[in-house]
Amino acid sequence: MIYQLTGKTVFTSPGFAVIDVNGVGYGVNIPDRLIGTTVTAGNEVTLHTVTILRQDDISLFGFISGMDREFFRMLINIPRIGPKGALKILSSAASVQLMQLILSGDKKSLAKIPGVGAKVSDRLILELQEKVKKTLDESGEECDDIFEEAVEVLLGLGCSVQEAREVLAKVREASGKDETDFDNLLNEALKIMAEMER
Repeated sequence: MIYQLTGKTVFTSPGFAVIDVNGVGYGVNIPDRLIGTTVTAGNEVTLHTVTILRQDDISLFGFISGMDREFFRMLINIPRIGPKGALKILSSAASVQLMQLILSGDKKSLAKIPGVGAKVSDRLILELQEKVKKTLDESGEECDDIFEEAVEVLLGLGCSVQEAREVLAKVREASGKDETDFDNLLNEALKIMAEMER
C-alpha cells in the first residue's frame, strides 16, 4: 500500500494529478478544489494517499491533510457512496467543514453540499457522528472551520501545510483563539510571513 507521496507535480486535470517521485509518475485522484491551488504543475507536493485495489485496477486517492484522508476512509465505508462519490464530496468542502456539520447534526447545510443531498446527509450524520467525534478526540485536532479556511488560503499562496499551520498557530497564540476572526487571522499571518522573508 502507498500511504504518502512527495514529489513534483508534472500534470493536472480536473480531479487528477501526476506526481513524479524520483522519476516514477504516480497518477493520483484528488479533490477538484486542490487543483491550481495546492496542487499546481511544477510545484512539489506531499499527498496523504489511500490505495484502492480492485480486480482489474489499482487507484490512488490523495489529500493534502491526514484528516482529509481519514474522512475519505470513513466515507467509502458507507454503502453506495464509494471512492468517486467520496472524492466528489471532498471536492466541494474540506473535511473539517463537513465534520463540523456532522457533529452539529446540521442536515440542511450538509445536504446543500454538492455530492451529498438530503438522503446522504441523513446517513452521514447517523453513521459518522460518533466516528468523527472519536477521530477528532484521538488526533487532538479541533474542528475549526476558520483556521482550516485560512490554511487553504495560505496553501494557495505557496506555503507548505506545515508553514501555514505554524504561522496561524502563532497568530492564535498571540491574540487568543476566541477573539480572532478570519480576516484578522489571515492578515496577521501574512504580516508574520512578510517579516520572515526580510
